[in-house]
Amino acid sequence: MLFKDVIGHEVLKRKLREAVGIGRVSHAQLFLESEGTGGLAMALAYAQYVNCTDRHPEDSCNVCDSCRRMQSLEHPDLHFTFPTVGPKAVSLDFIADWRKAVKANPYLSYTDWLDTIKADNKQGNITSEECLNIVRALSLKPMYDGYKIYIIFHPESLAKNGNKLLKILEEPAPMTLFLLVAESEGDILPTILSRTQMVRIPRIADTDIHEALERRHQVEPKMAGEIARLSEGNYAKARELIHSRDESYAPLFIDWMRACYGRRIARLLKFNDEVGKLGREGQKSFLEYGLSLMRQCYLRSHGAEELLRLMDNERDFVEKFYAFTGDANIEAICELFNEYHYMIERNGNARIVFFDLSLKMNVLLHYQKQMGSRLAV
Repeated sequence: MLFKDVIGHEVLKRKLREAVGIGRVSHAQLFLESEGTGGLAMALAYAQYVNCTDRHPEDSCNVCDSCRRMQSLEHPDLHFTFPTVGPKAVSLDFIADWRKAVKANPYLSYTDWLDTIKADNKQGNITSEECLNIVRALSLKPMYDGYKIYIIFHPESLAKNGNKLLKILEEPAPMTLFLLVAESEGDILPTILSRTQMVRIPRIADTDIHEALERRHQVEPKMAGEIARLSEGNYAKARELIHSRDESYAPLFIDWMRACYGRRIARLLKFNDEVGKLGREGQKSFLEYGLSLMRQCYLRSHGAEELLRLMDNERDFVEKFYAFTGDANIEAICELFNEYHYMIERNGNARIVFFDLSLKMNVLLHYQKQMGSRLAV
């Protein structure tokens, strides 16, 4: 993978390239990301750049033998470790599925991967046998000049098995590079954290996601802007939103809030019919959109107009609606949206879930109006 194919993060890319250029490649690095911000994609681009035989200041050459093999994920000195299911399963058992999944989506998440291997409700695990395989592989000489690279995806799944890797992480063979890609620093063994150099992957800028949606997915500009804001720096989430909505959620959400405030039962029942057509993923995305818009209302209630990121129809709504969201009810509203999002995720009946949410929103919206002034001081 090329650095130019990684969305955004230009400052971080430059630092990684410069470190390679001056020969300061730490032998064990932890790429810590939030979901969908490109930790795996960055690790793949970095691995290709490190072993490129004709690298340029800005990127790999992408034509040398090493680059071509890296692109196919079949370079003999590129090894992958990732969560599997089964007490003695190892990554090689799933390597064909892994290569196919990563080529299709280098922004693959832990959940995406478990869905790919049909883990059902089983938790992914990097087994003791897998750790022993890594240790054994280190005893073999590299096939090419350059680094022998081990990408460990979701090291949180190592649990106590990670203790078997402590010695090689601290004192690996020469020209060995470990790249760990994680989402939760707190779920990684402290002894592993202390042996790695942290590389934090920030959220992707809205402008970069916006550009990627237009260029890679041919999303029209207005919709791309809305999805970029809703995705909150998560490109994987942005990709999902492309497929889960055919038009803006704004008109439906605005009409729903007005019906909630007025407790207009007929309109709420009509809303239930409309939201039911979105499907489970669309309903989850709709609630995420609503939560985002409620936060925008709260910012406006505190006079933080410079922080608002709104489309024209959303701005009109927020200007009229922000009086109903403030310190008296915003925490309860956010908790409600998250709670009912979970219900939908767990296959709750959408009609019951949304109607119940509508009635509770009616109470909360009137509570803020009664308790606070227009600016919710």
